[in-house]
Amino acid sequence: QHYVEKFYDYIKISNEFRDMDFKKNLEAKSALCGKAEALAQNENVVEAFKELQKLQSANRESLEQMMEQKDVIDKQVTVLNDQIANINERISAQTLLIANKQIELDEAELRLQELSEKNKERIRAMEEDGKLSYWSVLFKANSFSDLLDRLNMVEEIAASDQRRLKEIVDTAEEVRAARKALEEEKGIPQAYMI
Repeated sequence: QHYVEKFYDYIKISNEFRDMDFKKNLEAKSALCGKAEALAQNENVVEAFKELQKLQSANRESLEQMMEQKDVIDKQVTVLNDQIANINERISAQTLLIANKQIELDEAELRLQELSEKNKERIRAMEEDGKLSYWSVLFKANSFSDLLDRLNMVEEIAASDQRRLKEIVDTAEEVRAARKALEEEKGIPQAYMI
């Protein structure tokens, strides 16, 4: 009976099923004991011996069948445990991938926030110095070479502003792509469970 209990513990069958099986086994053993006791009362020893051998043979066959069934169930349990372990590994890998995607999203959002703050500072500075425009910088040139220098400076400022805006747009696109990738990855574990 100890092995039967270990078997049930191994496959984690509920106590209700365990109790049903124990009760069935107890009834079968009680019936066998009852038949053996009845044979002990039999006056014909040879007949009682033959009947006892039949009972032992039937009990042995029953035990062999149960052992075969147990082996089949053990194999099924092993396969199921392997499948569960495989699914758990896939879930762990997916969870790690989702965590990495979340980190990428957080980093992209932080970059976007920093760029937006720098752009706000630049716009604030331009508003505070609102009297100064690109044209006024060019018209204040004292000479043709000064005009060319000022034109070059205005082009550099405009190019810098364009690069800053492009960087903001690109980073916003990175955030959108990272958010989409994260949502797609989060959808995969449900597919595993189907």
